[in-house]
Amino acid sequence: MPSPLSRRHFLAASAGVVVTACGKKSSPDVSVKRRSESKALNIILGNQPPTYVAGIEERVAFIVLEGKKPTSNLDIEVGFKAAGGEYGEGVKAVAHRDGMEQRPYYLVRQTFATPGFYQLGINVAGGSAEAALQAVDPASIPTPIPGRAMPAVKTPTVTNPMDVNPICTRSPVCPWHEVGLDAALAEKRPVALYVGTPARCVTKTCGPVLDVLLDVKGPFESKVRFVHLEVYKSLTGEDTIAAIDELKIDTDPWLFLVGADGVVRDRYNGPIDRKEATEGLTRLVS
Repeated sequence: MPSPLSRRHFLAASAGVVVTACGKKSSPDVSVKRRSESKALNIILGNQPPTYVAGIEERVAFIVLEGKKPTSNLDIEVGFKAAGGEYGEGVKAVAHRDGMEQRPYYLVRQTFATPGFYQLGINVAGGSAEAALQAVDPASIPTPIPGRAMPAVKTPTVTNPMDVNPICTRSPVCPWHEVGLDAALAEKRPVALYVGTPARCVTKTCGPVLDVLLDVKGPFESKVRFVHLEVYKSLTGEDTIAAIDELKIDTDPWLFLVGADGVVRDRYNGPIDRKEATEGLTRLVS
């Protein structure tokens, strides 16, 4: 059974580097060319490194570049295959762009039956492309995953910043630093934990995703406790907040949706648009 693919090992096998989720290390891009050099079709997976959990339904979000420009105008069919195997039946990928017009993405849901290495393949008019990914045993994933209790760690708040300055790098600051994660879980109601550092996000994705969540929060605020957790202790240093280390998170942005029982219902890495965020929060409170 393969161990989780490290960034270093995956990068060594990849053709280039394009980051879709920020982190303390660089992340890979896998691409296949089509048509002409100027119309190369690139797949950038939302999870970075591209590691998913075997045995549960996973969100597989990916950006498609035509040349260097993200597109959401293609009719895309997606298939998956295990290393050395054949592609299964294709499904249509859904384009998402509401509130993420500069960073549109496609989405499918997939259950990887067993741990191992897989290929994601897409078919479009005029060509195709593939990207490598890995599914791993849930026991090897240290971060919160669906079906697992969210650790009740302390996170910085306005009244207890825990030596973090600033506690929110959004401008203006968001309102989700009044209650820490530990206190939010103790309230015994659903929690939406957003992990992202808008001012230091390499891909400029963290800020737009936070804005998306702020845009859709209205119908849910009476039922869901929203908590925003930054990554770094300061605007310039590399020291991470204690809660980030305790949760074993090394990329951002992440959104974790947690039930009133404290169990993670869903998780989202990388871009999220208004439609997908609204659908996820609706399921959370249903």
